[in-house]
Amino acid sequence: MGSLRAPPQLAGGTSLGRGYRPCLASSGVPKSKVLSVSCPMKSYRLSDLSDAEVSGLKARPRIDFTSIFSTVNPIVEDVRVRGDAAVKDYTEKFDKVTLDNAVVRVSDLPDAELDPAVKEAFDVAYDNIYAFHVSQKSPEKTVENMKEVLYCAKKAGVTHILKAGGAQAISAMAWGTASCPKVEKIFGPGNQYVTAAKMILQNSEAMVSIDMPAGPSEVLVIADKYANPVHVAADLLSQAEHGPDSQVVLVIAGDGVDLGAIEAEVSKQCDALPRGDFASKALGHSFTVFARDMVEALSFSNMYAPEHLIINVKDAEQWEELIENGQFSWDNGPPRAWVTTPVGRTTSSQPTVTRGCTAVCR
Repeated sequence: MGSLRAPPQLAGGTSLGRGYRPCLASSGVPKSKVLSVSCPMKSYRLSDLSDAEVSGLKARPRIDFTSIFSTVNPIVEDVRVRGDAAVKDYTEKFDKVTLDNAVVRVSDLPDAELDPAVKEAFDVAYDNIYAFHVSQKSPEKTVENMKEVLYCAKKAGVTHILKAGGAQAISAMAWGTASCPKVEKIFGPGNQYVTAAKMILQNSEAMVSIDMPAGPSEVLVIADKYANPVHVAADLLSQAEHGPDSQVVLVIAGDGVDLGAIEAEVSKQCDALPRGDFASKALGHSFTVFARDMVEALSFSNMYAPEHLIINVKDAEQWEELIENGQFSWDNGPPRAWVTTPVGRTTSSQPTVTRGCTAVCR
């Protein structure tokens, strides 16, 4: 990228060089909605930036754990003392959900009825994962959500499901409550409050192990003129909604991309999200870059090294060899590929639980 040139001031400054263009929502979006969930992503043209300025774009949002710890520490202690009652109170306060009971026993739930093809897929995956972990002397299994999760949870031997998230859920699993058994390990990513709770509890009398402090969620989407704006917007928001510290990057490859349509979809979909306020804040420190072609787009992606990479271009598979920080994982939908990079600049582990209690960490 030796020919790239000319800046905005990238960190904390106010000057906007010729590489910067504000991200304006399409005129087709009502103004009242644009104000609440407008697309505040800054835009840069790579050919207008110097090497140093391009490199500056790889900076991530920083988390102030000092203030977060001051919020999470009282939650951790309150759950230790009051148990289930504290979990219910914080879930109602933060998630606006009133729980009759904090934990449900998997054995009390009916067996899930799945489509035979889906059931067979889970059975094959279970057998493969089980065989691998037996060879590694590890009983850990992965679960997600809904009826498919219930099927997999029962098959994997999960005994309890904690119907809460956030720092209160982490605390309940670490200390144990009247209904939630104490666990020995808590694995999986979450927002900054989940991360803070895990960090606090691994160094407490709870004697619980964690995987690692996961970094903020992020995704880089490469799109060309053939990309569907609806899909591009959804992919960006899928990570932006995780929390205000998330970062998403849109890389426009070549000419002919209807950026206005993408921005309009981002605003429209963000407005409809239950966590749209988080997504909107994340978009505030996210950005779009314009690349001359796919070679330049992938060169930037390799430099940025995203946690997740989505390639939504025509004949995406032909660019596989140029990707340095991940491998392709294909779906059966439009021309796109999802890459989870094992060496991204921020670290996010796959959601994993031990036999025993698990929580959906939001």
